[in-house]
Amino acid sequence: MKISRKKLNNKWFTFKGKVRFEIRAFPFSLYESAVNVETKKLESTSLKDQYLFCLQGWEGLEDEDTKKTFEYNDENKLFLFDHFEDVRNFVFEKANLISKNEDKEAKN
Repeated sequence: MKISRKKLNNKWFTFKGKVRFEIRAFPFSLYESAVNVETKKLESTSLKDQYLFCLQGWEGLEDEDTKKTFEYNDENKLFLFDHFEDVRNFVFEKANLISKNEDKEAKN
């Protein structure tokens, strides 16, 4: 079995032919779950936390109001997460793809 750390490095993906997102896989070691003793409910790592970890940069986004580059920062990452389902789904899909490709190659 061959293992490559490089294949899990951040990768750039093109979205709708114009925008590029830098995405990394979400490591299983960061998943957390626990039962809240008071509410007796299972709590786990949020989708928001996973998204913020996986999305590492972008190119080609413009703020329509200011006509300036849409700056890469946590506030803008959250704005995309909250209001652009297609971007959110794209980030999760590609992060999962990075993980699956490494897992598939390790099994061979």
